[in-house]
Amino acid sequence: ASSGSEASRAGGIALDLLVGRPTLVLATISGAIFYTASLPVTLVSGAEREARDRFVKTPWDMLVSPLGG
Repeated sequence: ASSGSEASRAGGIALDLLVGRPTLVLATISGAIFYTASLPVTLVSGAEREARDRFVKTPWDMLVSPLGG
């Protein structure tokens, strides 16, 4: 039973490394670009912090989280 859960965890880590992390890199980069482009509007409307959290902080936090998590 132990080796099955270890194999499952290894599979999750491999999937995260090969698919999840590259996707999160793209999400972080595109989010930063979108955040920068929307900055004039979000500053005027007072929504800058929400935009930063949604488009930059959330993908970044997921990117730097432990593999397989």
